[in-house]
Amino acid sequence: MLRPRNQARRTAAGRVESLECRRLMAAGDLDPTFGAGGKVVTDFDPYSEDTADIAVAADGGIVLAGRVTNRYLLAKYLPTGTLDPSFGTGGKVIATDLDTYSGAGTMALQPDGKILVGGADYPASGAYTALLRRYTAAGRPDTTWDGDGIRNFSTGTAAATFFALAVQSDGKVVAAGTARRAGSTSINDFLVARFNANGSADTTFSGDGWLTIPMPNGDDNEARGVAVAADGRIVVTGKLYQFTGGVNTGIGVARLTAAGALDPTFDGDGRATFNWGASTTTGGVEVAVRGDKVLVAGSINNGGAVYRLNSDGSPDASFGGGDGRFEVPVDTFAMSPGTGDAARGRHAGDRLRHQRRQGRRLRRRRERQLRRRTVRRKGRRRGHAGAPQRRRQHRPRPLRGPAPSPGCHRRVRLGRRVV
Repeated sequence: MLRPRNQARRTAAGRVESLECRRLMAAGDLDPTFGAGGKVVTDFDPYSEDTADIAVAADGGIVLAGRVTNRYLLAKYLPTGTLDPSFGTGGKVIATDLDTYSGAGTMALQPDGKILVGGADYPASGAYTALLRRYTAAGRPDTTWDGDGIRNFSTGTAAATFFALAVQSDGKVVAAGTARRAGSTSINDFLVARFNANGSADTTFSGDGWLTIPMPNGDDNEARGVAVAADGRIVVTGKLYQFTGGVNTGIGVARLTAAGALDPTFDGDGRATFNWGASTTTGGVEVAVRGDKVLVAGSINNGGAVYRLNSDGSPDASFGGGDGRFEVPVDTFAMSPGTGDAARGRHAGDRLRHQRRQGRRLRRRRERQLRRRTVRRKGRRRGHAGAPQRRRQHRPRPLRGPAPSPGCHRRVRLGRRVV
């Protein structure tokens, strides 16, 4: 609410304290203490740049991962919105020590402040490999991670990319993404790999530290989200695309045991697919485990949606409209780089900004009305000179004397009798 200037407040000790005009920010409003009016625009490169992931560090700083031209970017901002000069070089790290092209697809912060960046490294020739790199909290390569801070990963068949990361409580790192199916030139499967805290492959996971998951109803499949449950089981979600007809065929969810095998208690074979219409469903991009429920955030043509599944992989009928789905009509909801929703997201963002502006106007109007009512009430109690006075009502006095004779016309004005 907006408290009027010069309004006084009586404290517990009996003192009268003058208050300045102060506003309580509503949830969702831009934070005026950050950047310029709650926004920061940074030009990292004169040609092209984009953002892949963002996270808030334990010290309140904001860490951003993305790409500039042909290199991946890592940057850190102070809580005020300025680049952190103690991070990297002038607040940013640009990977110029990799091959011809590299891109960041995901990022994760470890409890100790170290930063994991996942993506792909594209050499000048040959297939690209998945990339997993770790930095210290100061933006320096962490040499305790695979010796030089860089872990390139390949399935040995063809291209691979990481799109999602999760850090287990024991320090192991789970990475999910996509990999080319062996013997194919176009079909891609879900990819899940697990690394030890030093960057080496965790051979207790699927025997060699990784596995690919062929998903039904899809030819070009990408795992975009990963989560680790309290019991160590791993859940991944992503989008399914079918070359025949060129359509998105829905959301794919798979659950693995802690040892890296498909969990047969999840939809029978560890894999579940959901499609509420090929024209609306475009894929899952985030996943979380809450108790025995699995939550999946995805995107649809008209906005975003949250899906909740039971422990056995079936839709939770007690959630949403009875089919385990709750839709949110905002295109920017649960978006992830590469989902193809950026163009629609701009229009949805315009609508959202308009709605927020309308909400702020209504709040200001209510605050003005409340301020006027407060001043009037206090003025009446204290005899404020500017307080509105109750208007005196003048009533005519009753006529006295004999009744007028027939035909006599009599008028009454302000109690005075006129004959």
